[in-house]
Amino acid sequence: MRIGIMTMHRGNSYGSNLQAFALKTFLETCYQAQVEFIDFYPDDSEKNMQIGLSGKSLKLLMKKILYYRDNIAFQRKQKLFDVFTAKYFTRSRRFKTLEALYSNPPLYELYVSGSDQVFRVNKTGENYLANYLDFCPEGAKKIAYAGSFGQEIIPESRRERVSKLFKEFASLSCRELDGCRLIESLIGGEVPFVMDPVNLLDKDQWRQFAAPVTSLEPGFILVYAILSHEYVGDIAQRVKELTGKQLVVLDTSVRSNYKADAILYDVSPEQFIWLVDNSSFVVTNSFHGTSFSVIFRKSFFSYRIKAPGFITRSKDLLESIGLSDRIIDSPGSIEVDKLAIDYSKLEAKILKRIQDSKLYLDTATKNLLRAESLEGEI
Repeated sequence: MRIGIMTMHRGNSYGSNLQAFALKTFLETCYQAQVEFIDFYPDDSEKNMQIGLSGKSLKLLMKKILYYRDNIAFQRKQKLFDVFTAKYFTRSRRFKTLEALYSNPPLYELYVSGSDQVFRVNKTGENYLANYLDFCPEGAKKIAYAGSFGQEIIPESRRERVSKLFKEFASLSCRELDGCRLIESLIGGEVPFVMDPVNLLDKDQWRQFAAPVTSLEPGFILVYAILSHEYVGDIAQRVKELTGKQLVVLDTSVRSNYKADAILYDVSPEQFIWLVDNSSFVVTNSFHGTSFSVIFRKSFFSYRIKAPGFITRSKDLLESIGLSDRIIDSPGSIEVDKLAIDYSKLEAKILKRIQDSKLYLDTATKNLLRAESLEGEI
């Protein structure tokens, strides 16, 4: 069987690349399927990923300089991701325009959309339609696993079309509760709340391809922030003060003023896994940073930021497994007796959520395969 996945799988986001890897790996393992990513990669998306020190305007130039630590580090990091995807990902031919995707779509027995912000529709243009699998041939078998809106908003001008597209899926699921409710309001049916694809693999499976950061000894505090915030440094320093551990910062976005023992810039996805696994504590505002902290049963804090959608993802996950107290607003509430997490009391909840998510995906997939088999017998 051939399966095509539509998801974010390019660039150098740890979360996007690793959720894509996990979904692909799970489908390959369960169904002995040939799985590839549908490579819808418009020219403007490619240009946005090519961060250099030249630009058409001073404003653009300053943005590039400020947003990334330096161009050389960015290019080194991108090469690490390119090596990772070349090793583990199989892609369809590249489609540079939506028109090209519609006119000659790749053909699969099953199409899967999910997970990272595939349902986001509040951007200009029509490219969002690719994630809704609108290009698939008539009668194509389509499911969505752990779809995410990013921001739980559908412009009024797009609600009717999005509703129609959702109704063409054989099965739908979402990784945020607001997203489930939003889809339910459009289609009138129940939408399961499932785990992000990274949870389809357990810690031992992730460890199989982790790679060490050789300059570090295990036991450090890991700071992994997607967006900068004025008090992230204070939170990290407070945890260091209480534990006496080395402070390691994985700096992925903006020039920061962390007082850290080590700041890492160009880290591969395999090294990212090692960093979380070998930390003693994690401070993060990242949904996937939070997810991997749970996977490896780490003590952590997931701190609030005001960016739309960011805290919703982590909040829904943590509330569903009894860890809502790990979301904090400021370093002032951190005391030594609040650092450690006793996962023994949470194992049953965590495992049930994972098992329910796997069951959803397995049932959705097998129902379509069974239907295909019956069609062949008629």
